[in-house]
Amino acid sequence: MVAAGLPVPPGFHITTDAYRRFVDENHLGDGILSAAAQAQVNDPVTLDRASAQIQSLFAQGTIPGESAEMIRRWYGELGADIPVAVRSSATAEDLPGMSFAGQLETYLNVRGGDDVIDAVRRCWASLWTGRAIGYRQRQGTRPEDVSMAVVVQQLVAAEVAGVVFTANPVTGVSIRGIGASPGRVTGPACVIHGPDEFDQMKPGDILVANITTPAWTPLFAMASGIVTDVGGPLSYSSIVAREYGVPAVLGTGVATHRIRSGQRITVDGDGGVVTLSG
Repeated sequence: MVAAGLPVPPGFHITTDAYRRFVDENHLGDGILSAAAQAQVNDPVTLDRASAQIQSLFAQGTIPGESAEMIRRWYGELGADIPVAVRSSATAEDLPGMSFAGQLETYLNVRGGDDVIDAVRRCWASLWTGRAIGYRQRQGTRPEDVSMAVVVQQLVAAEVAGVVFTANPVTGVSIRGIGASPGRVTGPACVIHGPDEFDQMKPGDILVANITTPAWTPLFAMASGIVTDVGGPLSYSSIVAREYGVPAVLGTGVATHRIRSGQRITVDGDGGVVTLSG
């Protein structure tokens, strides 16, 4: 973007070497792998338990002095007490079949060297949230193969923000539709209204929800299909559904009102049609 002459806010990045040094000097490697090994992709409780153990390790760790000093210096070069965005950038992120959409953390309006350093540590720790652990398991990525860089960039006081696709990610043609992930599946519906109902989901159910967020990722690993009231082919739900190979129809507007849990439905992700039985 800079080479193209587009306005890009100034900033700096902290490489994966700094992440690995933090892990090595705090002797976190064995603890991370041990906790991650106990997580089961279809069991959100085990994912959250593994995450809590690893988050505790990161909270107790100390960023090496040289790394901390460099972050303070680079931040200072951006300006006095300037607000910045601190963004995660994992090594396995934004691949053709593995986007990590919404899996990792970003912190906005961070001010001061100490707060930037703390945000960097929290970005590193977000590599090990329950949803990120489950996502990588589903994708076949080994825990020992992942690492993280962090981007620190001057914050833009944007009036609007969003993501733009230059082509429909399903068909490759610049058109839009509600068939968000291809395939066809028939099975029992499970209508979920919020995280407090996650335990109602069983492997093979078709997830029906008003809308989903990254916190819902463990349910995608269990779902045979996805149906939502809100969303489209460019939304978080559709991106993860396509990566998981799960048929999805989004943006129905009425699914959670017309479908009941246990009802057998058919999801046609190619045609964008949901058929109800009985």
